[in-house]
Amino acid sequence: MAKIVPYNRQQRRAFEKQKKHQQIKQARQPEQPKGDITDPHEAQAMLEGMTTPALVAGINNTLEILERRGIVPKDYDHKERGLFRLKVIKGKVFYLVDVPEDEKRP
Repeated sequence: MAKIVPYNRQQRRAFEKQKKHQQIKQARQPEQPKGDITDPHEAQAMLEGMTTPALVAGINNTLEILERRGIVPKDYDHKERGLFRLKVIKGKVFYLVDVPEDEKRP
């Protein structure tokens, strides 16, 4: 495709304005996800490339969705405790649980 070269100042300004408008339009469009996330292998590869805080945020979003559905993940050893959230503190990941009233310290 041949490059269009504007001949005079008016044509050149119109061309530059159109080019700038196209750049702004492209910048406003959301980035499309790379790969097919319905494919388990590609989804796994995408998750492995994420940072730890991003993974923790994703897990917390999943926990919120489960909570809205009335499902609370439980601790296997202490079945009365429900998993509340994950939190990153100084680069380490901690899980927060709901402790029943009778187990709380005075």
